[in-house]
Amino acid sequence: MGIHLMPPLFKIIITPPVTEVIIYAEDGDGYLIKTATPYAACHDAGSADSIDIASDTFAVGQFKSGDDWTIWRAGLPFNTSVIPPNAVITKAILSLFKQAHSYDTSDPPELVVVDGASLAPALDVAGYGRLLAKTLSAGSIPIAGSVTAAYNEILLNGYGRGLINKGSTTWLALRTSFDIASYAKYGSISIYQANRGWLDPADHTLGYKPKLTVQYYIQ
Repeated sequence: MGIHLMPPLFKIIITPPVTEVIIYAEDGDGYLIKTATPYAACHDAGSADSIDIASDTFAVGQFKSGDDWTIWRAGLPFNTSVIPPNAVITKAILSLFKQAHSYDTSDPPELVVVDGASLAPALDVAGYGRLLAKTLSAGSIPIAGSVTAAYNEILLNGYGRGLINKGSTTWLALRTSFDIASYAKYGSISIYQANRGWLDPADHTLGYKPKLTVQYYIQ
């Protein structure tokens, strides 16, 4: 009787080494502000009343005061030129340091990352209207579950990872699910922006700046 050798019941997969980079938002991040009555006029406007890139925080969401609605949409630039053009991005996380939030407790919104490429090269009031069509989520978190005075991580999905410009600058934008759905209910979040800087200027791992963590390997 002959001896039959069975093939091994496993296979060896060699994966390329993964590189991780942390990229902080550039100065110039901020938010676009529009106030109008009624809600539709505010939501669908082609331009903002103003922009703010000089404060410590930016707001995302919407709020009603009397008959007036105010909507805030934000943009964040990241210098992603450190990522090689032939890199395969396997994971990306947008981390935002929350200052505060406000929402209807019976129906809180989500914070949603959308394509911000139309905001380049710098925020201007017309960017408010250009973001109106950006409704596809690149990643989101519930505002109700977010943590105050700490970083909140938004895992970018496959679409979101595809928004990262390798070897160039990446613009991401932030809206709430209410804004995206044109839903006239209040809910907002305030986030520290790049101007806030570092807790310890000597240690650039401790601070408030929005940051993008990217893992990739080279093909």
